This record gives sequence, structure tokens and C-alpha cells, in this order.
Amino acid sequence: MEEARAPARPSKDETKKANVNLAIRIATAAVGAPLIILLLYKGPPSGFYFLTLPAALLAAWELFNMTHPGDRPAQVLGVAMTAAVSTGVWFAQGEARILLTVLGTVPLAGLMVTLVRLGPMPTAALRASMMGFGPLYVGVPLTMLALIRHDLGDRGPGFVVLTIMFAWFGDTGGYFAGRFLGKHKLYEAVSPKKTVEGSIGGLVGSVFGAVLAHFWFLPSLSQAVDRGERLGGDRPWSRRHPRPCRRAPGDEHGHLSVLAVVPPAALTFRHS
Repeated sequence: MEEARAPARPSKDETKKANVNLAIRIATAAVGAPLIILLLYKGPPSGFYFLTLPAALLAAWELFNMTHPGDRPAQVLGVAMTAAVSTGVWFAQGEARILLTVLGTVPLAGLMVTLVRLGPMPTAALRASMMGFGPLYVGVPLTMLALIRHDLGDRGPGFVVLTIMFAWFGDTGGYFAGRFLGKHKLYEAVSPKKTVEGSIGGLVGSVFGAVLAHFWFLPSLSQAVDRGERLGGDRPWSRRHPRPCRRAPGDEHGHLSVLAVVPPAALTFRHS
């Protein structure tokens, strides 16, 4: 019988990379958080939208670099389609005809782009599906974050901050729990480094973020914790996405994790 092997300790390079990753997280929060909060509370709703738009385009650029490697025209077209989706959803302001037009035309346009930029046949289906649905996957959630700010009036900034806290605290809790406590693999075939302990840490982090939000700006603790449990529970699910849809190389601070949190948050806030 083969002897059980002890888990391999991280190498010096892996430890150094993890420390750099941590420094990036802290620096991103230290610089980005005050600017976002200032714009949220002092600026117009459209100002916050024009902050989320570049974030959506950056996320789209990373996504299409993964799904269309070496095909710069297709990458640029994917980013342009994401911009069209985002602006369409924003300026629709709930107008059903515009939203249905966006949802109907973008997948068809993605298929047409793939016919023009055919490339290798073994990957044609993947590229067609990502060109058709990638702009929706990236563009809609981040625009919904701006719509929370717009549609909820004076309450909007607080709910935007709460939504971002779900993502930040969930991702950070999962990172620390996985790094220091992680022993049991969550879904090794998809993401070898993700662990069950990290998943639980993500849930705990989101609930902690909800509790912190209560003492900061939310009046109802039960409301905040309930939302933290529901949305934090989506974090492990989001990490089971196929790799091209989950995180791009170089996205070590995990800004794409926001995509999994915003839609359920926006729907919860609008109907609660």
C-alpha cells in the first residue's frame, strides 16, 4: 500500500508570490476604497457609472485575451461589444425593449464575429460562445452595480458599498483561510489551489462584512447578515466556473469576483 504523502510545503518563490499578492490587495484597497466612496457619496450617479465602465472594459480585455489568444482584432471587438452592452443597459434605465434588444443581438453578433475570425476549428465553439455571452457576463453585472447607485436614491451609495464589501471580504476571507488553514481540496480539476477551508472563509468574510456594514451604515443587523450569508454562499459556486470564465492571468487581486456578487445583490436590494 502506498504511504500517505504529506502536503508539499510552498516553495520560496510561491511564498514570495503570495506576499506580493497580499501587498497588491492591501494597496488596491488603500488607494481604491477612499476614491470609490468619495465618488459614491459626493458625485452624481453617472459619475460612478463612468468609473465602473473602464473596470468592465478591463475585465473584458482579460477575458478575451484568454479565450482568443493571439487574435487582437477579436479581442478588440469583444471589448467593444462589452462597452455596447454596458452603455445599453445603463441608458436603458429599465426600458424592456432596449434590454431585450441587447440580450438578443449580442449573442448573434458574437457568432458572426467568430465566422469572420474563424481560427482553429477545435476551439471555434468556445470562442463563439464566449464572444456571444462574454460581453453580457462582464458588462451587465458591473453596470448593475452603477444602477444600484442610480435607482435606490439616497440609499444607493450604502448598498453599493455593502455589495463591494461582500466581494472584498469574501475574497479576502477565502484567501487567508485557504492560505493558512486550507487542507482539503474543493474542486481540484478546475482550481487546484482552492480549498474547502477557503470556501468557508469566504462565507465567514462576507458575513463579517455585513456585520461591519451594520455598525457603519446599515440599520438592520438581521437584514445585513442574511444578505451576507446568501451572497457569501455564492463565492464557492463562482469558483467552480470553468477557468476561462473565472479569473484571468494577472488578476491576482480577484476583481472579477465582483461579477458573481453584484447580480444577486442588485436583485435582492431592488425587491426587498
